[in-house]
Amino acid sequence: YCGDGTRDRQELCRLGPSAAIHEWNFDDGSARDSIGGLNGTLENGATIVDGALQLDGIDDYMRSAPLLGDLGPRTLVAWVRLSNLEQSAAGVITLERFTLPLIHI
Repeated sequence: YCGDGTRDRQELCRLGPSAAIHEWNFDDGSARDSIGGLNGTLENGATIVDGALQLDGIDDYMRSAPLLGDLGPRTLVAWVRLSNLEQSAAGVITLERFTLPLIHI
């Protein structure tokens, strides 16, 4: 995804040698990682509608397979479309470290 909101994987590749290592774009209707193989599972009623992860704002989420190894310095990017601006706070991406690190989107 580009800074102007358009989808352009060519631009992602121009970001440098350490460009994206994982991508969940939901275009194929699944939570498949199209780059790195950390496929996700949809939890608590999360769905994919028209190529977008759809959450209810209460307890839905996507959980990836565990990351293998430390990410080190990183940039995490998520595009979010809200149905309204009434919610006062929220999280979009979380990195959690249990026995292995997990990503929740």
